Amino acid sequence: MNGYWRAANYSRSGKYTARAFVDAAFPHLCRRSSAPGAVRAEATRVLGKFLRDVMSLNRDKQDFRVFGPDETASNRLDAIYEASGKEWMARIEDVDTDLSATGRLAGRQMV
Repeated sequence: MNGYWRAANYSRSGKYTARAFVDAAFPHLCRRSSAPGAVRAEATRVLGKFLRDVMSLNRDKQDFRVFGPDETASNRLDAIYEASGKEWMARIEDVDTDLSATGRLAGRQMV
């Protein structure tokens, strides 16, 4: 890829408008291996870092959001929290972590 995707956004006029979407470079996330099984790595943890980078690069446009089930951290995607908190519309208490009224991580919350 050349570093950009085309993102379609449904505008108020009822038409889709396209604009450049900044993609994260990922060579720093790749792992070299001399033989099968020689390197231990968690694919979902690497995915979390990639999604963190994409969210950071598109922060000013606010047009990239991650949707997923509850338990983001236990699914090893917790690097996303470095770029954005979890979307939360209720009151946020002092004991709450990784929650934000403007969060870009949307998921199913168990209340």
